[in-house]
Formats: sequence, C-alpha cells, structure tokens
Amino acid sequence: MAQTASPIPIAVSTAGAITPQQPPSTLATDAMTSANATRTTTKTPKPTPTVQISIPDPSIATNTQLMHALLTLINTVYTSAESGIFSPAYQRTTLAELTTLLHARELALAWDHTNTNTNTNTSTNPQPPSLVGTIRVFPLTPQLADIGMLCCAPSLSGTGVGRRLVEFAENHARRVLGAKTMQLEVLSPVEFVHPLKVRFQSWYERMGYAIVRVGDFGDEFPHLQPHLVTRIEYRVFEKRLV
Repeated sequence: MAQTASPIPIAVSTAGAITPQQPPSTLATDAMTSANATRTTTKTPKPTPTVQISIPDPSIATNTQLMHALLTLINTVYTSAESGIFSPAYQRTTLAELTTLLHARELALAWDHTNTNTNTNTSTNPQPPSLVGTIRVFPLTPQLADIGMLCCAPSLSGTGVGRRLVEFAENHARRVLGAKTMQLEVLSPVEFVHPLKVRFQSWYERMGYAIVRVGDFGDEFPHLQPHLVTRIEYRVFEKRLV
C-alpha cells in the first residue's frame, strides 16, 4: 500500500487537480494539441500518471488548506457530474462530513507523483504531489461494503485513475474489511437521459457490477428531496469480490 502524502498547503489548479501552493506558471494543464495544419483538433494521448492511493492518517483533517481544497475538488466535480439532478446550490459534502470520514478511515486519497523529486522520470522543474482523486469505502454489513464519493480531477480523465480508485477500494474491502461483495449506487433521472450517468453505468458494468435493485431516490432519502430538480432512480449495483 502506498504511503500517504504528508499534509501540506495546497491550492486548486486550473486543470482541476489539487496541488501544493506554487507559482501559477508551474501548475499542470491538460495535454492538448491543435493540428492547425489540417484544420482538425486532436487530443494528445495522455501519459499514465504516477498515482499513489491510500487511506491517510486522520491527522490530515487538521490541515485547513488541504481540507478546503479537498472540499472544493469533490463539490466542483459533483456539481458538474450531477447537473440537472440537484439544484445548483446543493453541495455534495461538507467539511464536517469529510472530517468524520477521515477519522473513520473511510476516505482514500489519490496523489499524482508524476513530476515529483521521487519519480525516476522527473522533469527539470519537479513539483510536489497533486491531490487528484477520492473514494469512500465502508462496511454496510460484515460481508457487504459500499463505495461512494468517487471523484477524479478532470485533468486526469481517461488516464485510468478512476478505475484504480475503484480497484483500491475493492482490495481494501476484501482484505481489510473482510467483505465478499461490493455495492455502489448510481443516480439516474427518470424523465430524461443523462449522458454522463449512462456512461458511468456502462463503466461500472464493464468492471463487473450488475444492478440488483432500483428504487426512488427521493423516497429513500427524503432529507435530500428538497434539493432534487427532477425525479431520480436509485440504482444499486453489486459485485462479488471473492
């Protein structure tokens, strides 16, 4: 298991990752090339980042800058991903909830070490590790675990970080929690097709998850009903871990 990064001052980069405070000129950006000669635009293949994932020591909850940056990353990503589901003012999480999850050791963090001093292929301008993702993993019963709060910096979309976060959670659930089955939930609008939710469901199915139950989200979570802007299905998926 990778060692957790030490709690250090961080800020949100324009690429969506969370990085230690540094001059704006050193912040990472998406690799994108415009093929002007042919009047077409192509995406430069993104290199595989050097990411370390671990459940950090609860003491990082005392790092105010880290906590606010973590809060910003999660709420920003979820506001975009769940557009049309929740009202714009709704926030996915709070500092109080994140503090509770960290002390319960239920929240794993992903750090990108691609351009750090410890990387063998380090650049001439090494940077501290960047906080690029989160996932929550916790027990529901002695044999059933659940994952949630999966979040990846937009700048690393398509690099496999999201899959690695899920795999980390599955391994933790099996080896540490003793779970035999993993559960997750996907919210899906009833009245319209949400392209991102369709993509998420297909992604989970390719990783071996299958729907076991469909419910009404508003009925099952009435305290969140006022924040919904449309009727939402609550799709529960499971995957055997052993």
